[in-house]
Amino acid sequence: MSWNYQPVRGKNGEITMREVYRNEDGSVRAWSGAFVPHDGSKEELITELEMMLADARRHPVLDERDMVASIPGSINNEEPGPLDGEDSVTGQVLMDLLERQELGKGRYGTELKTHNGRDPLVDAYQELLDLALYLRQHLMELESDKSNGDSKKMYCS
Repeated sequence: MSWNYQPVRGKNGEITMREVYRNEDGSVRAWSGAFVPHDGSKEELITELEMMLADARRHPVLDERDMVASIPGSINNEEPGPLDGEDSVTGQVLMDLLERQELGKGRYGTELKTHNGRDPLVDAYQELLDLALYLRQHLMELESDKSNGDSKKMYCS
């Protein structure tokens, strides 16, 4: 992987200098936030800025939207509009909620109610963290399956 400084047009149209990391084939792998000068000496800062300008002169302005779209399997890629599909997700969620209600009654003797002595924001946040882990695990497994040539488990590009 290699990197260089390159001007990048953000979604708001503003152009900033970024570090752009590239794969061996030259495709964009990742990029930094807008450049913020470090706390080094004046000479170090000038050297860094000169290097940035030299890189910027050699490369075109990249568009952040194109950079996102160029990363295969990127979590930031735009998804296509949905097709008509088959099964109702809302109907399934409603059934899942009723099942969870019964599970709560069986496990705790009551369904979830307000003012129950627990902090719902903490509970929800902890559940959200677990969800993030499960989602990332699934995406990593999909990427691993894809790189191993197992296409039958691929659900995303």
